[in-house]
Amino acid sequence: MDADEDLPWPNVELIQQWWNSHKHDFQNGTRCLCGTPMSLKSLNQVLRTGFQLQRIAAVFELAIHQPGTPLSNTSAPGFVQQRLLGKGL
Repeated sequence: MDADEDLPWPNVELIQQWWNSHKHDFQNGTRCLCGTPMSLKSLNQVLRTGFQLQRIAAVFELAIHQPGTPLSNTSAPGFVQQRLLGKGL
């Protein structure tokens, strides 16, 4: 069974309205994660504070930006990930 099977379909009109109101906040050709242009600082912030799917994306982006750096374990429970990242929770 698909985990997303019961999720509602996005409302195209609402998305278009949102984009028309916010497109000036984004720069053409700049990739963003969680609404922020991707940088080492912003990716590490997402890794510390984002939801699991956002943290997974941040880990892969960090690996692209820093080849040879080990990947963080995003499948561990959140409190374990925070401890490993030095947050101490």
